[in-house]
Amino acid sequence: MFILDADEQPLAASIVGNDATATTYSINCPPGTPGDECGMGPGMTLIAAGETTSYIFYSGEAFQYTAECSVGNSRAVCTESAGGSEANFPGVSTTTTAVKLMPVTVTAGEVTETEAASQTGTGDEPTPTGAAGRVAGAVGLMVGAVAIVGAVL
Repeated sequence: MFILDADEQPLAASIVGNDATATTYSINCPPGTPGDECGMGPGMTLIAAGETTSYIFYSGEAFQYTAECSVGNSRAVCTESAGGSEANFPGVSTTTTAVKLMPVTVTAGEVTETEAASQTGTGDEPTPTGAAGRVAGAVGLMVGAVAIVGAVL
């Protein structure tokens, strides 16, 4: 999976929803690992939707983080928003970063669609997208599989 700014490490995911346009994961530390040891805290929601990957991290009023990335073959353009009293850098920013896919073990949930929508794009340098709720394609796996999720353009 492409997980913005995450260190390469073992992670676990549950599929919490999917349809023909997107798959929603709950990303956490592997079982038995405290949340503060893998950087996922209470867990992060990741929505894989074709060329767009969205992230939601909510730790009460103290910290909220969202990001929406337009993912290409080698680069992603991401708009991030952080807020709350524990946010190191509150506000909104846009960044371009290299796409590094990392393995994530899917431990629960399942894909209800048998086919994923095709994913197409216009090139290697995506542009920022609009609202975090917009979706364009689907990627999904069965329980116990290792997910390598990213846009193929």
